Amino acid sequence: MKDRLEAFSDADRSKRLREESLNQLEGFTYKVRDLLDKPEFIAASTEDERAGLETKSKAASDWIYSGGADASRDELKAKLKEMKDSVTQIEFRMDEAAARPEKLKALQEALNQTKQVIIGITGQIENDTKAREAFSSSKSASASTSTTATPSQNEFEGLEDEESTEAASAPVSEETMDPPVYVKEDLIKPQKQYDAISKWLEEKLAEQEKLSETADPVLLTKDLTAKAKELTDTHVDLIMKSMKQPYRSKRPTTKSKKPKAKKTSTKKKNASKTGSAEKAGKTLDFAGDGTPMFGGEDSEMSAEEMMAWIEKLEAEEAAAGLKAPREGYYPGEQVVPDEEQLKDDVETEKATKHDEL
Repeated sequence: MKDRLEAFSDADRSKRLREESLNQLEGFTYKVRDLLDKPEFIAASTEDERAGLETKSKAASDWIYSGGADASRDELKAKLKEMKDSVTQIEFRMDEAAARPEKLKALQEALNQTKQVIIGITGQIENDTKAREAFSSSKSASASTSTTATPSQNEFEGLEDEESTEAASAPVSEETMDPPVYVKEDLIKPQKQYDAISKWLEEKLAEQEKLSETADPVLLTKDLTAKAKELTDTHVDLIMKSMKQPYRSKRPTTKSKKPKAKKTSTKKKNASKTGSAEKAGKTLDFAGDGTPMFGGEDSEMSAEEMMAWIEKLEAEEAAAGLKAPREGYYPGEQVVPDEEQLKDDVETEKATKHDEL
């Protein structure tokens, strides 16, 4: 039963395939009749080709209705191939003639675009070269000027800061130009392609113009499409090269830091208080009557002068009976108060003098 089922299945498949071949052959005979009436087909074929095709079509149609209906699938396929071989070459000429103007125009546009890209990039390379020459000249002039300039004196010379190493300004980076986007070597390949394709197209156009419409073409649309794509890919790569450049900010990458004024360290400030030439935080000014005044910004009084004045004031007050002299403040007594005590006494004497006045 399995063998019989498989045999029936094979027979059905063979019958179906034979019927498909018969339908294809019959349909193609009708197609040939339509082609023989088309102006485009007539223009692309010779009279002998059309006559031979018409004869084959009638013979195939008569054969189908006479004994071809019972023919095998292989016989039907052979008849179909014979007719298609006669039509295929004529249809190829017809399709080429119809599509050639559009494909030719596309190739000419690709050539023009490639030419414009080459001209634009050539101009850009020339401008970059001029800009770099101008930059180099400006840089050389700037360097020569900086070497002849006299260095300015540092008004903070002599002062030391404990944090001077941290406050030192970073070195200023040398000003440079961005690398050029294009160089002359980038134009070698597109220029060669442009020249070669232009020459090829000129030669093929001359050959095609010599041929009749019924002859097989030498300027094929597939070649025109391939040449146009080759040019387009090349100048697109050139344009994409400029878009792939990393973004560069117009701002300088490094800023020169202004030197900060050096600050006197706390240790040296404390040490300078004992010197006779250092200013005190608050100094004494003298009024018109010779009375000392505290808090002056421009007056200076050393520790020895301040002690002498206080001793004199205490002596005068004691002589006048206004106030008993305090221990350690008699003239000539070798008692030197500490720094904090001296500040407190100065403030006290200031308040007392103010009240008395």
